[in-house]
Amino acid sequence: MSVRIDVRGRDAAAETYRLTVLLPGGPVDVALPERLAGQAPSHQTAYDFIASRSAAIAAATEARLAGRTPRAPYDTLTLIGEPTHAD
Repeated sequence: MSVRIDVRGRDAAAETYRLTVLLPGGPVDVALPERLAGQAPSHQTAYDFIASRSAAIAAATEARLAGRTPRAPYDTLTLIGEPTHAD
């Protein structure tokens, strides 16, 4: 599955990357813990991680939207705000 993910920035206090996952039903904002990309990853490492795992991140986002817990390690992904995704 090819899905577009826009990186909106890093939340240093929360140690997460803010992402917009562009799903077929619309965009969804999520927070992805940076530790998934490694211990104190560089921005490039984190961006490469996100790009190479876009399908898994999208699946985790869809699980959260459906009220399910995503598979580890993506179970730490959280939705930001009110999702605009329509089922």
